[in-house]
Amino acid sequence: MRVTQQTGFSIIELMVTISIVSIMSVVAATNFSVGQKKALIDDVANDVLIEIQELENIAISGIEVQGATGPVIPCGYGITEFTETGFNIKAELPDSGEEDQCDGESVFNTGPNNIDHKNGGIGDDSIVIKKFEIPNSNSAKIANLPKDIYFEPPDPTVFIDGKTLADLDNNGISDWPSGDNQYEDIVVCLRNEPCLVGDTYRRVIRISLGGSIELIK
Repeated sequence: MRVTQQTGFSIIELMVTISIVSIMSVVAATNFSVGQKKALIDDVANDVLIEIQELENIAISGIEVQGATGPVIPCGYGITEFTETGFNIKAELPDSGEEDQCDGESVFNTGPNNIDHKNGGIGDDSIVIKKFEIPNSNSAKIANLPKDIYFEPPDPTVFIDGKTLADLDNNGISDWPSGDNQYEDIVVCLRNEPCLVGDTYRRVIRISLGGSIELIK
């Protein structure tokens, strides 16, 4: 009598195979989610970077804006009033719309204090030329509140909180933390994710007093 031996998977082999497939599926899904989050935060950071680079280029070229008496070339351009979802871009207008009234202007002031951009103020005599909102603001945010940043044509000279590179070279700055007086950072993170130095979903746009604007990952 001929006996036919049947072959196939045992219950244990099937269970092991199913377990391996399940683990691989979880790993693949996790990697896909990480990739999506990295792509999202990169897109947000790049948009902020491009916006600031374009503003610096505008300060170099001196593009006109509409003043009280007609088109006028601003004395400078500032980034201010930061929130988690964006910031305002402002133009500093000369007195009476005259382009030769920029020297010593106090138009980025804060009301009665009359503090100009060289002292870190922003306010009444400037106009908002753009309200920048970060993309995907439901998922991402500006995690810090940076100091005001100002570009003064034609070089442009960069002011951070009213201070320039020349101020550092000539006088030194004692009221800024050591090592943090050459630049200002705009930190972009995902909402509901850790936002510490070195975290996966943290990006930094760094604006230096020397004029460089770069993305730090």
